[in-house]
Amino acid sequence: MLYSKGKTINIEEFYKKLTPFYHLLYPNWEQSISKQAVQLEEIFTNNIDGDVTTILDVSCGIGTQSLGLAMKGYSVSASDLSSHEVRRAIKKAEKRKLDINFSVANMKSAYEHHQKQFDIVLSLDNAVPHLLNDDDILKAFKEFFLCTKQGGSCLISVRDYANEDLTKTQVKTYGLRNDGEKKYLLFQTWEFHNNIYVYS
Repeated sequence: MLYSKGKTINIEEFYKKLTPFYHLLYPNWEQSISKQAVQLEEIFTNNIDGDVTTILDVSCGIGTQSLGLAMKGYSVSASDLSSHEVRRAIKKAEKRKLDINFSVANMKSAYEHHQKQFDIVLSLDNAVPHLLNDDDILKAFKEFFLCTKQGGSCLISVRDYANEDLTKTQVKTYGLRNDGEKKYLLFQTWEFHNNIYVYS
């Protein structure tokens, strides 16, 4: 559950509303799929000893990283907390004729759910900070570790909050997006409560 301004918000409902517009967070989602796959492959090549063939994405969303990596020939399994995002990712994979093992799972039970190990475990796009206490983060990291083969690696991306002003409400603009015949002006508001912020 999400907690915002004294109200409890159902996570499934939150992501159900977000899912159709998720791709608009990127200036060009299709280009981002390919670009991020190239960047991730460079990280694998330059920093990991041995071959990388199997990848687990524990916070796949609508498939931004998973799709691109599968297109490059990696064997990809991917899961996310949101069934709505996973269903959209499956449709995108089917359209591209990609064989990706998508499923619904909480990152805090990644190994319990997948029951296997991978060369690389990914959690990108600032997903880990959605866990709001140290116990939950530690539980997730233990699950990531169990999912990682001996000698494998785990890659996590996190927003640089040290460079954010935590003392005031902020408005983050993403710009104008064209989506078919419709135009959308995207922005988020961040309301900080100590080290936790509510966004809308």
